[in-house]
Amino acid sequence: MTKYNIGIEDDVSGTSLPYGDPIRVTPVDQRQFIFWGLGGDGTVGANKAAIKTMALETDMEAQG
Repeated sequence: MTKYNIGIEDDVSGTSLPYGDPIRVTPVDQRQFIFWGLGGDGTVGANKAAIKTMALETDMEAQG
């Protein structure tokens, strides 16, 4: 199995690959956010509040 480095020029081993063009996986008119929460430390509730705020205070529709 050959291992490659992406975005790091490694002239010694010759395994470097350049960054390619970005890949769009959502439509242009959509935004995607990822919220992480461990549970028990308040992050789940904070993320829920952030999603609710985005839905109420912007023209975006939110799903969480």
